Parts: sequence; structure tokens; C-alpha cells
Amino acid sequence: MAVEKTFLFLLDVVDGWPPVAAESLPFEKTTKGWRLLVPPLYLKKLSVGDVLEIKQRAGKVSAWKHLTRSSNSTIWMLSMKASADKKAHGLLAKLNAIGCQTVSLPKLSSYSISVPATVSIEHVDQILAKRNEDEIAVAYPSFRPPSPRASVLRLPRSELPPGSALDTDDDDGLPNGVSQHLSRA
Repeated sequence: MAVEKTFLFLLDVVDGWPPVAAESLPFEKTTKGWRLLVPPLYLKKLSVGDVLEIKQRAGKVSAWKHLTRSSNSTIWMLSMKASADKKAHGLLAKLNAIGCQTVSLPKLSSYSISVPATVSIEHVDQILAKRNEDEIAVAYPSFRPPSPRASVLRLPRSELPPGSALDTDDDDGLPNGVSQHLSRA
């Protein structure tokens, strides 16, 4: 049977954000380290399935580092107005229906979404595009594109000056000597 443990991470609060000083996250012990089981609400650079080395002091995480990163992405969603919470829950239901895992902290109108590599980020973006940006904010604290080729930024030849550093040597639309550009970092 797998060993599970909850770790308490202290957060740096700057100008009132995040609205909590600590976040507890459940992990599962693996042969390599501790694997994250849920998407974090406030801890950056982590996604479900990441395996970490974790050091503790006095019951709190004192240091951590990635041993392996999963191919899952994490998206944060925040209702800016209390009236938007119902809309946020509707978006979460749609994201759950396509295979995303979600975590909610309704008291603080905070939500976290784990997007597995098997779920199209374009499909997720289509769902999130239906929100009113003045009511529901979105951030990508741990974005991991499923395939670099899926995110290639193509430049039309007509927009490139001949002989420029961005001129292409073939019809793939990419600058000379460059095989791909990611549209998200």
C-alpha cells in the first residue's frame, strides 16, 4: 500500500497575496521521492505528478526541489467578484468533464486545475475563454506543453525581410537554424 503524507509549505505573502501564509499538499511516497497528488492553489512551479525531494524542520517544509517534472500543467483561477463564483464552478465542471482535476477553496474564491498531457490545452483555453476576464482571473504557474511541435510559432514569409536573421531557408516558416519556437513559456 502506498504511503501518503501531507506536507505544510510556508508561502511568501507580498501585498496580501496569496491570501494564506501556508498550503498543505498531499504526496505519495515513491522510490525516487514524494509525488504530488493534487494541484496546488498557491505554490508555484508544481503540477500533479511532480516528484520532489522534501526537507522538513519543525513540521514544515524547509526546502524542496524537483527530482522529476510531470507533463501535467497547473492553472489557477480566481473569482474577482463574489457573483462570479457560480460561473467559476460551471467552468470547473466543464474542465472536470474533459479530464482535468480541480481543487477549490470557495471561501477565498480560489481554484486550481490540473491539466493532464492527454487533455488538449486548446480545449481548456476554449472553456476558459468563456469567462468574463473582469470577474474571473486565470494564471499559468506551471505550464508544460504536451509536445513542442504542437506549439510551433510559424512566421509567414511575407512578414520577413529578405536576408534577415529571421529569414527562412525552407517552407516551414521557421528562422534559419531554428527547429521550433514555443508559443508559451
